[in-house]
Amino acid sequence: MEIDIVSISIAIVALGVSIISIFFDRGKLRITRAIELSKEYTVFIADISTIIGIASENPDITRLLSKNKLSGESEFTAKELKSIYTDTEIKLLSDFFSYESVASSLLTSIYIDDKFDAVNITPSANHFAIAVNPDLLKSHFRAKTTSLLNNLECFSMNFISNVADSKVVYQSLHQTFIEVVRVLYYLISKNNTSEHEKFYTNIVSLYRKWLLMESKQKREYNKIEMRYKKRKRMQNRKLQKRL
Repeated sequence: MEIDIVSISIAIVALGVSIISIFFDRGKLRITRAIELSKEYTVFIADISTIIGIASENPDITRLLSKNKLSGESEFTAKELKSIYTDTEIKLLSDFFSYESVASSLLTSIYIDDKFDAVNITPSANHFAIAVNPDLLKSHFRAKTTSLLNNLECFSMNFISNVADSKVVYQSLHQTFIEVVRVLYYLISKNNTSEHEKFYTNIVSLYRKWLLMESKQKREYNKIEMRYKKRKRMQNRKLQKRL
């Protein structure tokens, strides 16, 4: 009977160690995956710089992209989209993100730069006279935008499903991620016409999660700053009394 009790005790301890080991290994895997994702993020996020660069050439689009004041309560639906923008403004955004309203010369310039960057060659106007079909250009940039959204959705899914630890990369990535989601608000929201079937839900969920973390961080910073200022005032008063 004593042997059975000892055996059971050993088995329980072994099980406990195994469970701790599993959780420890899982935690390490989640950290490793987060680091891998941060590297992938720096690659595909370059595409958003292209979109912002194109938008900066159009004051109307720049104004519209600044118009949506998103919050943790934002729904990212077609209905909400229409409450923020007028029909005319939605048409402007539609033409912009389909690249119908973007000058072919600008798209050609960016396209050529990208191609030559890939082979580490600096293009020169004196040596290269490249004409690219305008429809192919638009198709190329639409594909890049769609790819960016899909990559962001996969990236976000890893953190929302706890495959990766979002706390590891939050400090480094949250600011650009929140800004990217704001820029892509129109594309995320326009097709979300149903309450039951929505697109890019993981992007929205991670956006809300990191926005909440950012708000909490700001509140904690403000509290620390207030305590510091209060302590400073008390020290100044003590100094004044001594004088």
